[in-house]
Amino acid sequence: AKMVDKTMMGDKCAELVRAAVRASGLPSADTPYYPVVLRCDAATAVPAGRYVIDVRSGVPDELPTGVSETWLLSESGRAAARHNGGPTARVVPLPAPERDRVDLPTRKGARARHGLSDEFVVGAFADHADERRDNVLGLVTAFLAAFPDRSDVRLLISVSGAAAHPEAAERLRLATVSDARVLLVEE
Repeated sequence: AKMVDKTMMGDKCAELVRAAVRASGLPSADTPYYPVVLRCDAATAVPAGRYVIDVRSGVPDELPTGVSETWLLSESGRAAARHNGGPTARVVPLPAPERDRVDLPTRKGARARHGLSDEFVVGAFADHADERRDNVLGLVTAFLAAFPDRSDVRLLISVSGAAAHPEAAERLRLATVSDARVLLVEE
């Protein structure tokens, strides 16, 4: 397996939260009007007496004040928030936004950055903090069993939490090191 660095995309957390709330059908507002406030920017002022839930794509450097809960997008983020001693931390999966079809030159550029040509690519996300539930080792085993002799197939796994969970990261690296068709992309 080959390990490459991945540049984080801009924070779209607020847009994803809005999409999830719209899909739920619950009444909502972009100002802190309701008694429960989902806040995606710590700089946003919230009137007193509100139940404030900070929604974060990563773990804040400083513990938030005046916050009842913190919602994070990954298990490794939740574990780090608990370690920091902050308020109740939960993992909340947000919807993947619909996107327009990617044009051919852009798609070819993205493939070239990861050393991929026209082969079929299976993609997955894995969080080392939640190794058992994600079962990325099971995915690798299934991929190798399904495509034992095919060179036209690749497995691309975007992984997070390696620094905080080096044992899980090493297990995955050892499970994939002997097959160049498996590409690990570290967030």
